[in-house]
Amino acid sequence: IAAIMSLKKNYLAEADKATFTLDGITKSMHLTAGDLHTTIIGNFDIVSKSVNPKFEHAGLWYDYFTGLPIEVKGTDDPYTLAAGEFHIFTDKPVAFPEKGLVPFTVKPVNISIEPKPEKYGISVYPNPSTGIFDIKLDAKVSDNGTINVYTFTGRKITAPLSVISDRHYRVNISAHPNGMYVLNLQSGSQSVNVRLLKQ
Repeated sequence: IAAIMSLKKNYLAEADKATFTLDGITKSMHLTAGDLHTTIIGNFDIVSKSVNPKFEHAGLWYDYFTGLPIEVKGTDDPYTLAAGEFHIFTDKPVAFPEKGLVPFTVKPVNISIEPKPEKYGISVYPNPSTGIFDIKLDAKVSDNGTINVYTFTGRKITAPLSVISDRHYRVNISAHPNGMYVLNLQSGSQSVNVRLLKQ
């Protein structure tokens, strides 16, 4: 209970939007506070049940009790919950509580990488790079989305983003160790992951 109260106090106290599905044996709740979306699902039956989480968008989400990321591909894809199982998902990393508070977990993220981002109107170069990557979007891609960089375990990293010109951006991960990273472009309902190699 203390962990849930901490989430409410520190992140959701100013929630400006809330929707609930409380009829039936499975329940869901959606809260929005600024740019933080939270989805809560639970199964109050004595047998396993499938729940439609109705995530607000595709992309990476985080299981609050474990801190593990999950990749949401379809916002209405069903989620199977054991009897009594519930989850709180946030679409941004927050201060997660200590491990072991609940007896259930989620499958660690298996991030799907788009091998040819050009077909979505996205070009990233140079790749590999020493840490500076340019991103160009063609006219079919909305330029009012978000660009974030993650490790392959789903942890969001600090990656300064600058605007070079119209539909041309530059991301800097020079401060991070060499290795593989994931650039995620979220635009409306579209979420594209591009592999970055820093060397």
